[in-house]
Amino acid sequence: MNNLLRYLFLVGLIAQGGNAFATRYFVNSNLGNNANSATEARNPATPWRSINFAIQNVAVVAGDTIEIAAGTYSENVDVRKSVYLRGSLGTGTKPVINGAAGALWVTNVHRPNVTINNVTIEVNQTSNIYGILADSIGRFNNLQVLNTNIFSTAVGTRGCSSFLTFGILAG
Repeated sequence: MNNLLRYLFLVGLIAQGGNAFATRYFVNSNLGNNANSATEARNPATPWRSINFAIQNVAVVAGDTIEIAAGTYSENVDVRKSVYLRGSLGTGTKPVINGAAGALWVTNVHRPNVTINNVTIEVNQTSNIYGILADSIGRFNNLQVLNTNIFSTAVGTRGCSSFLTFGILAG
C-alpha cells in the first residue's frame, strides 16, 4: 500500500510540472502594487506591478510561477531564480516586455530550469540587442521559451531591421 501511495504521489508530481508545491504569484503593470505582500500577490486581484519585483521577492522560490497579466512592462527582466514566467493565457493580448534603456538585453537568464511562456519581447536597438540572453554554460540548461514572440522595434535607415539584433543568445 505504501508503494502505491508513493507511486501516485510521484505521478501527481510529474503531472504538476515537477513541483507539486509551487506557488503562483500575479503581476499586473496596470493594477499592481509592489507594496502588496507576497500573500496578497497570490491573488490576481492584488498583484505586484513589476516582473523583476516578483522574481526578486524572497517569498518566490525555485519552481514557483509568476503569472503576468496583459500590459506593457518597460523593464529589463533579470531572472536569477528557476521560475516559470507565464503570460496571460486564453484569448487576449500577450504581455509585452520592452526593456528599459541601459542594458544590452531585455531578459537575462542566470539560472537553469527557467520557462518563459506566452509573452512578447520587444528589442529596441537604441538600448537593447538581445531579446533573451543566457550566455554562460549552465544558465540555459532546460531554458524553455514557449509561445513567445521576440522582435526588433528599431528600423534601419534602409527600411530593414539591423542584423545586430538577436532573439535568443545562449552560450
